[in-house]
Amino acid sequence: MKLGMKKSVKLLYLALLDISKEIGGTIHIKEVVTNLSSFGVDTTLITPSSKRTAFSFTARHIRLSGNLRKKSKFFTSLFFIFGMTKLLFILLFEAPKHDIIYTRNHFALTSALIPAWIFGKKIVYEVNGIPSEEIKLTGRGILSHLLVFGFRFIEKFAARKACHIIAVTEGIKQKLISRGIEGEKITVIRNGVNTSLFKPFGEKRILELKKSYGFKETDRIITFVGNLAPWTNIEMVFDIMPELLLRFHNLRFVIVGDGEKFKAYKSYASVFPNNAFLLGQLPQKKVVEIVNISNVCTALVENRKMETIGLSPLKLFEYLACKKPTVATRVKGYEFIEKEGVGYLVGFGDKEELKEKLISLLTRPDLCKKMGERGRKLAEKNSWKRVSENVSKVIQSCL
Repeated sequence: MKLGMKKSVKLLYLALLDISKEIGGTIHIKEVVTNLSSFGVDTTLITPSSKRTAFSFTARHIRLSGNLRKKSKFFTSLFFIFGMTKLLFILLFEAPKHDIIYTRNHFALTSALIPAWIFGKKIVYEVNGIPSEEIKLTGRGILSHLLVFGFRFIEKFAARKACHIIAVTEGIKQKLISRGIEGEKITVIRNGVNTSLFKPFGEKRILELKKSYGFKETDRIITFVGNLAPWTNIEMVFDIMPELLLRFHNLRFVIVGDGEKFKAYKSYASVFPNNAFLLGQLPQKKVVEIVNISNVCTALVENRKMETIGLSPLKLFEYLACKKPTVATRVKGYEFIEKEGVGYLVGFGDKEELKEKLISLLTRPDLCKKMGERGRKLAEKNSWKRVSENVSKVIQSCL
């Protein structure tokens, strides 16, 4: 396929995520849509939204909102039917004015199929995860098996209908190929980082921020930022905290994020009231501050899901962009951490190895500095602008 960006393209971008929230998926949408304009892509974005976002868009934004409040199952169902009907009418009205329809998951793609068929528009399908694989990880019983079967059918159907597929990991691409999707129609484009926002602060500002967050100048801070999903495994840090505290009485463990395991981690943190801090979901500007005051950042997961589809989390390049060394689980998608010398990888559930690597980084600021410098250079090669440029080439190839 031809990947040169030759002419202006009118893109209809459909994402069924509330972008008034600051989570990984919505950050991805905002950054890509904003940067696509630099590569000749004129985007109209359609998303649900509970309120107007403060994010400044270069793109036209159509909000799917309504006055019905979800106070019961009846109103929840009614709200869904109302929203999907409204979406169909919007797509029928907007599709003929655009060259390409871009969808961010299988439900968005299936919503766009009728308008795309009527007006002869091609669809680019972005795949950030495979729900059927996630259900296999967390679900149990007959219902879960039925859901896996249903999602697999929808996922395969959606992939076959797309002109081209963008997968955020090589693992997702290989999984789609194993389900009969042609490899030639799949391009791997990893998540990126806003290198203008996520950047290293000077020593003076870091000390000021430490003080403002209630930390001492000499505190050693380990940080995790991200979705507290069922496959997150930062309990490993809690398990070795007693041993780490024997060596570093000034150790602090900071967790930023929300998700299914929030309550579990809140319970873990309560055991170390002076050393563990669960901050919940924070705005990006606050995340930058927390990462900058950290000595070491972590990305620890269970590898059952990741062995299959791999990982491409935003947090990893956000750490690196701020020149922070990272300790992560040895899973698909993280291999570059060791290859590029920007941190360490540890075996799944290997607490001794985790303890060894954390101690190594906490006691060697010279090593942290070298890893940090390499990490920043790597992050700059994976900026959202570069990601958007690659996305624009895929869009152009479908014209």
